[in-house]
Amino acid sequence: MVKDIKKRLIKEVVKPFFKENGFGNKGVNFEKDISLFTIEADIQSQKYYKTEGEENFRINCSVVCPAFNEFCGELPIQQSFGGLVISGDNSWITIKADTGYDGLAAWLKPELDKIKELEIRFRNIENIIYALKEECGLQYAFLLLHQSRTDELNEWLRYKKEALAKFRSELAAIETEGAILNQKPDSLDKRLKLDGIAMRRNKIGSKIEAAQNELDLIAKHIER
Repeated sequence: MVKDIKKRLIKEVVKPFFKENGFGNKGVNFEKDISLFTIEADIQSQKYYKTEGEENFRINCSVVCPAFNEFCGELPIQQSFGGLVISGDNSWITIKADTGYDGLAAWLKPELDKIKELEIRFRNIENIIYALKEECGLQYAFLLLHQSRTDELNEWLRYKKEALAKFRSELAAIETEGAILNQKPDSLDKRLKLDGIAMRRNKIGSKIEAAQNELDLIAKHIER
């Protein structure tokens, strides 16, 4: 019975919503291009750690930018620009033996409307640029480049170069700390401190690599 309610919800509420709003559909996956961005959604059913007599599912929705993915190439960069998950209090839409179809359908319909709100937001690139400004990451720089906002892009470049110089200074201080510690006699305390230094070195090294990759990528595209 619970499986029947789930199937009916998907057939009568979820799939019609996506169809009416212009999404393409392949099985439980949905997609819609909105100018620079693409909204991707899927129906995810719980497969593991299930409670007997219950059916759980949720609707995942993310906004990606194919042009940004191509721009990044092989770099391990966060691809999604945003999204949402439609679920209940326990991170799933839960259907039990006493769950009524009508009540659940009435709850789900306005939840799905949040996807329309997401679409409206991402159709306005200026809003997305503003939202990403504080983070000052590669997605922000990409959109500035895409919109030919040269002054703001130059400001981003200055900020990233300053951050990179700061990271390198921090790394040099860590290396000096390690060199001084290595001159001391071996002890448990020394080994523990060296382990801590190694962890800090790796962490700051990752930040340096990420910042340098972002600078190199933007610089390469500016030169074109």
